Amino acid sequence: MANNRRARKHQRLMNNVSYNIWFNRLANICQNRFRWELPETCDADMIERAYFRAGRACVFIDDIIGPVSLPFTNASPLNIYGYPANVQPYSFYCGVNYGLIPLKDCAVSFANTQRISDYSLCDYYAMRLSDLSRTIDVNLTLQKAAAGAVVGSEAQKNSVVTAVKRIAENDVFIVVDKDQWQNEAITGKQNALSTFSFNVPFIADKLQIEAAQLFNEFLTAVGIENSNMDKKERVNSSETNGNIGAIEAARNIALTPRRRLCEEAKKKLGVDMSVSWDSDIATLLNAAFSDIARDQLSGSLGLREAQAFRKVGTGEEDPR
Repeated sequence: MANNRRARKHQRLMNNVSYNIWFNRLANICQNRFRWELPETCDADMIERAYFRAGRACVFIDDIIGPVSLPFTNASPLNIYGYPANVQPYSFYCGVNYGLIPLKDCAVSFANTQRISDYSLCDYYAMRLSDLSRTIDVNLTLQKAAAGAVVGSEAQKNSVVTAVKRIAENDVFIVVDKDQWQNEAITGKQNALSTFSFNVPFIADKLQIEAAQLFNEFLTAVGIENSNMDKKERVNSSETNGNIGAIEAARNIALTPRRRLCEEAKKKLGVDMSVSWDSDIATLLNAAFSDIARDQLSGSLGLREAQAFRKVGTGEEDPR
Protein backbone atom coordinates (compact mmCIF):
# COMPACT_ATOMS: atom_id res chain seq x y z
CA MET A 1 0.00 0.00 0.00
CA ALA A 2 2.81 2.37 0.89
CA ASN A 3 4.48 1.65 -2.43
CA ASN A 4 1.24 2.47 -4.26
CA ARG A 5 0.94 5.78 -2.43
CA ARG A 6 4.51 6.68 -3.30
CA ALA A 7 3.90 5.75 -6.94
CA ARG A 8 0.78 7.93 -7.14
CA LYS A 9 2.58 10.79 -5.45
CA HIS A 10 5.43 10.47 -7.95
CA GLN A 11 3.01 10.49 -10.88
CA ARG A 12 1.28 13.64 -9.58
CA LEU A 13 4.66 15.26 -9.14
CA MET A 14 5.65 14.38 -12.71
CA ASN A 15 2.33 15.78 -13.98
CA ASN A 16 2.98 19.07 -12.20
CA VAL A 17 6.58 19.24 -13.39
CA SER A 18 5.52 18.57 -16.98
CA TYR A 19 2.88 21.32 -16.86
CA ASN A 20 5.22 23.86 -15.26
CA ILE A 21 7.94 23.20 -17.84
CA TRP A 22 5.52 23.64 -20.74
CA PHE A 23 3.86 26.72 -19.24
CA ASN A 24 7.18 28.46 -18.56
CA ARG A 25 8.37 27.63 -22.07
CA LEU A 26 5.24 29.07 -23.71
CA ALA A 27 5.18 32.08 -21.39
CA ASN A 28 8.79 32.92 -22.23
CA ILE A 29 7.99 32.72 -25.95
CA CYS A 30 4.99 35.00 -25.45
CA GLN A 31 6.97 37.62 -23.54
CA ASN A 32 9.95 37.73 -25.92
CA ARG A 33 8.28 38.50 -29.24
CA PHE A 34 9.04 42.23 -29.40
CA ARG A 35 12.05 44.51 -29.54
CA TRP A 36 11.63 47.69 -27.48
CA GLU A 37 13.53 50.97 -27.67
CA LEU A 38 12.94 52.64 -24.30
CA PRO A 39 14.34 55.32 -21.98
CA GLU A 40 16.83 53.98 -19.44
CA THR A 41 14.31 54.24 -16.61
CA CYS A 42 11.74 52.04 -18.37
CA ASP A 43 11.97 48.28 -18.51
CA ALA A 44 10.89 46.14 -21.48
CA ASP A 45 10.56 42.98 -19.36
CA MET A 46 8.17 44.76 -17.01
CA ILE A 47 6.02 45.97 -19.92
CA GLU A 48 5.76 42.47 -21.37
CA ARG A 49 5.12 40.99 -17.92
CA ALA A 50 2.39 43.58 -17.37
CA TYR A 51 0.71 42.65 -20.65
CA PHE A 52 1.08 38.93 -19.94
CA ARG A 53 -0.13 38.86 -16.35
CA ALA A 54 -2.39 41.91 -16.02
CA GLY A 55 -3.35 42.46 -19.66
CA ARG A 56 -2.50 46.18 -19.43
CA ALA A 57 0.47 48.53 -19.09
CA CYS A 58 1.07 52.24 -18.65
CA VAL A 59 3.88 54.77 -18.90
CA PHE A 60 4.00 57.84 -16.66
CA ILE A 61 6.51 60.32 -15.24
CA ASP A 62 7.83 59.68 -11.75
CA ASP A 63 9.04 62.93 -10.13
CA ILE A 64 12.27 61.25 -9.00
CA ILE A 65 12.91 58.38 -11.41
CA GLY A 66 11.55 59.85 -14.64
CA PRO A 67 9.57 57.80 -17.19
CA VAL A 68 8.35 54.54 -15.64
CA SER A 69 6.58 51.56 -17.23
CA LEU A 70 4.29 49.48 -14.99
CA PRO A 71 0.97 47.63 -14.92
CA PHE A 72 -2.02 49.50 -13.51
CA THR A 73 -5.47 49.04 -12.01
CA ASN A 74 -8.59 50.98 -12.89
CA ALA A 75 -8.99 53.45 -10.05
CA SER A 76 -12.25 55.08 -11.18
CA PRO A 77 -15.36 54.32 -13.26
CA LEU A 78 -14.81 53.83 -16.98
CA ASN A 79 -15.83 56.32 -19.64
CA ILE A 80 -17.90 55.44 -22.70
CA TYR A 81 -14.78 54.00 -24.41
CA GLY A 82 -13.85 51.81 -21.48
CA TYR A 83 -10.91 53.88 -20.18
CA PRO A 84 -10.68 54.99 -16.53
CA ALA A 85 -10.43 58.65 -15.62
CA ASN A 86 -7.64 57.72 -13.19
CA VAL A 87 -5.21 54.82 -13.03
CA GLN A 88 -3.11 53.44 -10.19
CA PRO A 89 0.24 51.97 -11.31
CA TYR A 90 1.85 49.26 -9.22
CA SER A 91 4.80 46.89 -9.32
CA PHE A 92 4.80 43.11 -9.06
CA TYR A 93 7.74 43.49 -6.70
CA CYS A 94 8.53 45.34 -3.46
CA GLY A 95 4.86 46.11 -2.76
CA VAL A 96 5.11 49.46 -4.58
CA ASN A 97 1.79 51.19 -5.32
CA TYR A 98 1.53 54.66 -6.78
CA GLY A 99 -1.23 57.14 -6.13
CA LEU A 100 -3.97 58.05 -8.58
CA ILE A 101 -2.77 59.44 -11.90
CA PRO A 102 -5.19 61.15 -14.30
CA LEU A 103 -5.51 59.48 -17.67
CA LYS A 104 -4.33 62.66 -19.39
CA ASP A 105 -0.99 62.42 -17.56
CA CYS A 106 -0.11 58.87 -18.55
CA ALA A 107 -0.09 56.55 -21.54
CA VAL A 108 -2.15 53.36 -21.15
CA SER A 109 -2.70 50.37 -23.38
CA PHE A 110 -4.38 46.98 -23.11
CA ALA A 111 -2.87 43.74 -24.41
CA ASN A 112 -5.49 43.41 -27.17
CA THR A 113 -8.94 44.61 -28.18
CA GLN A 114 -10.54 42.03 -25.85
CA ARG A 115 -8.45 43.48 -22.99
CA ILE A 116 -7.37 40.08 -21.73
CA SER A 117 -3.87 38.78 -21.15
CA ASP A 118 -2.14 35.88 -22.92
CA TYR A 119 -1.86 34.00 -19.62
CA SER A 120 -4.96 31.89 -20.28
CA LEU A 121 -3.72 31.09 -23.80
CA CYS A 122 -0.43 29.72 -22.46
CA ASP A 123 -2.27 27.91 -19.67
CA TYR A 124 -4.57 26.19 -22.19
CA TYR A 125 -1.79 25.01 -24.51
CA ALA A 126 0.47 24.06 -21.59
CA MET A 127 -2.23 21.77 -20.19
CA ARG A 128 -2.79 20.07 -23.55
CA LEU A 129 0.91 19.72 -24.38
CA SER A 130 1.67 18.45 -20.89
CA ASP A 131 -1.11 15.87 -21.15
CA LEU A 132 0.27 14.67 -24.50
CA SER A 133 3.79 14.48 -23.08
CA ARG A 134 2.68 12.41 -20.09
CA THR A 135 0.64 10.14 -22.36
CA ILE A 136 3.77 9.53 -24.42
CA ASP A 137 5.65 8.69 -21.22
CA VAL A 138 2.98 6.18 -20.21
CA ASN A 139 2.93 4.56 -23.64
CA LEU A 140 6.71 4.20 -23.62
CA THR A 141 6.63 2.74 -20.10
CA LEU A 142 4.00 0.17 -21.08
CA GLN A 143 6.27 -1.08 -23.85
CA LYS A 144 8.36 -2.59 -21.05
CA ALA A 145 5.35 -4.60 -19.87
CA ALA A 146 5.40 -7.10 -22.73
CA ALA A 147 3.84 -9.93 -20.73
CA GLY A 148 2.41 -10.87 -17.35
CA ALA A 149 1.78 -13.99 -15.31
CA VAL A 150 -1.09 -15.48 -13.33
CA VAL A 151 0.26 -17.32 -10.31
CA GLY A 152 -1.38 -19.94 -8.16
CA SER A 153 0.66 -19.55 -5.00
CA GLU A 154 2.92 -17.20 -3.11
CA ALA A 155 5.90 -19.35 -4.07
CA GLN A 156 5.13 -18.88 -7.76
CA LYS A 157 4.81 -15.14 -7.23
CA ASN A 158 8.25 -14.97 -5.65
CA SER A 159 9.66 -17.10 -8.45
CA VAL A 160 8.22 -14.80 -11.14
CA VAL A 161 9.58 -11.72 -9.37
CA THR A 162 13.01 -13.35 -9.26
CA ALA A 163 12.67 -14.27 -12.92
CA VAL A 164 11.91 -10.71 -13.96
CA LYS A 165 14.97 -9.48 -12.08
CA ARG A 166 17.14 -12.10 -13.82
CA ILE A 167 15.78 -11.08 -17.21
CA ALA A 168 16.86 -7.51 -16.47
CA GLU A 169 20.33 -8.91 -15.78
CA ASN A 170 20.35 -10.92 -19.04
CA ASP A 171 20.24 -14.19 -17.11
CA VAL A 172 18.15 -17.35 -17.67
CA PHE A 173 15.57 -18.46 -15.14
CA ILE A 174 13.48 -21.44 -14.09
CA VAL A 175 10.28 -21.10 -12.08
CA VAL A 176 10.17 -23.71 -9.34
CA ASP A 177 7.27 -24.23 -6.95
CA LYS A 178 8.20 -26.99 -4.47
CA ASP A 179 4.75 -26.85 -2.86
CA GLN A 180 2.84 -27.34 -6.11
CA TRP A 181 2.62 -31.15 -5.95
CA GLN A 182 1.79 -31.19 -2.27
CA ASN A 183 -0.97 -28.59 -2.72
CA GLU A 184 -2.36 -30.52 -5.67
CA ALA A 185 -2.48 -33.72 -3.63
CA ILE A 186 -4.34 -32.02 -0.77
CA THR A 187 -6.77 -29.82 -2.67
CA GLY A 188 -7.01 -31.71 -5.91
CA LYS A 189 -6.36 -28.46 -7.82
CA GLN A 190 -3.33 -27.53 -9.82
CA ASN A 191 -1.52 -24.33 -9.05
CA ALA A 192 -0.37 -24.02 -12.61
CA LEU A 193 1.48 -20.95 -13.78
CA SER A 194 0.00 -19.25 -16.85
CA THR A 195 1.15 -16.21 -18.77
CA PHE A 196 -0.48 -13.57 -20.94
CA SER A 197 0.59 -10.72 -23.23
CA PHE A 198 -0.39 -7.07 -22.82
CA ASN A 199 -0.04 -6.29 -26.53
CA VAL A 200 0.11 -2.53 -25.84
CA PRO A 201 0.29 -0.72 -29.23
CA PHE A 202 3.16 1.72 -29.75
CA ILE A 203 1.56 5.11 -30.45
CA ALA A 204 4.22 7.43 -29.01
CA ASP A 205 5.34 8.44 -32.51
CA LYS A 206 1.80 9.48 -33.48
CA LEU A 207 1.38 11.38 -30.22
CA GLN A 208 4.67 13.16 -30.86
CA ILE A 209 3.35 14.35 -34.23
CA GLU A 210 0.17 15.54 -32.53
CA ALA A 211 2.21 17.43 -29.94
CA ALA A 212 4.31 19.09 -32.65
CA GLN A 213 1.16 20.18 -34.49
CA LEU A 214 -0.31 21.54 -31.26
CA PHE A 215 2.89 23.47 -30.54
CA ASN A 216 2.82 24.92 -34.07
CA GLU A 217 -0.80 25.89 -33.48
CA PHE A 218 0.32 27.86 -30.42
CA LEU A 219 3.11 29.53 -32.39
CA THR A 220 0.59 30.61 -35.02
CA ALA A 221 -1.70 31.98 -32.30
CA VAL A 222 1.08 34.23 -30.97
CA GLY A 223 2.33 35.30 -34.42
CA ILE A 224 5.48 33.20 -34.81
CA GLU A 225 6.27 31.62 -38.16
CA ASN A 226 6.24 27.83 -38.22
CA SER A 227 5.61 24.84 -40.43
CA ASN A 228 2.04 23.80 -39.66
CA MET A 229 2.31 20.33 -41.22
CA ASP A 230 3.94 16.99 -40.54
CA LYS A 231 4.69 16.32 -44.21
CA LYS A 232 7.98 14.44 -44.52
CA GLU A 233 8.52 14.80 -48.25
CA ARG A 234 9.53 17.98 -50.03
CA VAL A 235 7.38 20.98 -49.14
CA ASN A 236 6.78 23.73 -51.70
CA SER A 237 6.62 27.45 -50.92
CA SER A 238 2.82 27.67 -51.12
CA GLU A 239 2.50 24.96 -48.46
CA THR A 240 5.10 26.65 -46.26
CA ASN A 241 3.26 29.98 -46.42
CA GLY A 242 -0.17 28.41 -46.00
CA ASN A 243 -0.74 29.98 -42.58
CA ILE A 244 1.00 33.30 -43.23
CA GLY A 245 -2.29 35.23 -43.02
CA ALA A 246 -3.12 33.83 -39.59
CA ILE A 247 0.38 34.63 -38.34
CA GLU A 248 0.20 38.21 -39.65
CA ALA A 249 -3.18 38.72 -37.98
CA ALA A 250 -1.84 37.37 -34.67
CA ARG A 251 1.16 39.71 -34.88
CA ASN A 252 -1.01 42.73 -35.50
CA ILE A 253 -3.29 41.81 -32.59
CA ALA A 254 -0.33 42.05 -30.20
CA LEU A 255 1.73 44.72 -31.95
CA THR A 256 -1.02 47.34 -32.46
CA PRO A 257 -1.68 48.08 -28.74
CA ARG A 258 2.06 48.25 -28.03
CA ARG A 259 2.51 50.80 -30.78
CA ARG A 260 -0.43 52.73 -29.37
CA LEU A 261 1.34 52.86 -26.01
CA CYS A 262 4.42 54.32 -27.70
CA GLU A 263 2.34 56.89 -29.59
CA GLU A 264 0.53 58.03 -26.45
CA ALA A 265 3.79 58.24 -24.49
CA LYS A 266 5.20 60.52 -27.18
CA LYS A 267 2.05 62.62 -27.47
CA LYS A 268 1.17 63.02 -23.77
CA LEU A 269 4.57 62.78 -22.06
CA GLY A 270 7.15 63.56 -24.73
CA VAL A 271 8.78 60.16 -24.12
CA ASP A 272 10.48 58.62 -27.16
CA MET A 273 9.89 54.86 -27.30
CA SER A 274 9.23 52.36 -30.05
CA VAL A 275 8.47 48.67 -30.51
CA SER A 276 8.93 46.22 -33.37
CA TRP A 277 8.65 42.50 -34.01
CA ASP A 278 11.82 40.80 -32.77
CA SER A 279 12.79 38.53 -35.66
CA ASP A 280 15.57 39.05 -38.19
CA ILE A 281 15.00 35.84 -40.15
CA ALA A 282 14.82 36.69 -43.85
CA THR A 283 11.27 35.65 -44.75
CA LEU A 284 8.54 37.44 -46.67
CA LEU A 285 6.42 37.95 -43.55
CA ASN A 286 9.31 39.21 -41.40
CA ALA A 287 10.24 41.63 -44.19
CA ALA A 288 6.95 43.42 -43.52
CA PHE A 289 7.70 43.74 -39.79
CA SER A 290 11.50 44.09 -39.58
CA ASP A 291 13.86 46.39 -41.48
CA ILE A 292 16.79 44.02 -40.85
CA ALA A 293 14.91 41.03 -42.24
CA ARG A 294 13.84 43.13 -45.21
CA ASP A 295 17.43 44.09 -45.97
CA GLN A 296 18.61 40.48 -45.60
CA LEU A 297 15.89 39.26 -47.91
CA SER A 298 16.48 41.94 -50.52
CA GLY A 299 20.23 41.27 -50.40
CA SER A 300 19.67 37.76 -51.72
CA LEU A 301 17.63 39.00 -54.69
CA GLY A 302 18.37 40.89 -57.85
CA LEU A 303 18.30 44.69 -58.05
CA ARG A 304 14.76 44.91 -59.37
CA GLU A 305 13.37 42.47 -56.78
CA ALA A 306 15.36 44.16 -54.01
CA GLN A 307 13.81 47.52 -54.80
CA ALA A 308 10.38 45.96 -54.54
CA PHE A 309 10.98 44.17 -51.24
CA ARG A 310 12.53 47.23 -49.62
CA LYS A 311 9.12 48.86 -50.05
CA VAL A 312 7.27 46.03 -48.27
CA GLY A 313 5.38 47.52 -45.38
CA THR A 314 6.24 51.12 -46.33
CA GLY A 315 3.04 51.82 -48.23
CA GLU A 316 4.91 52.64 -51.42
CA GLU A 317 3.86 51.02 -54.68
CA ASP A 318 5.89 48.33 -56.36
CA PRO A 319 7.95 50.02 -59.15
CA ARG A 320 7.07 47.20 -61.48
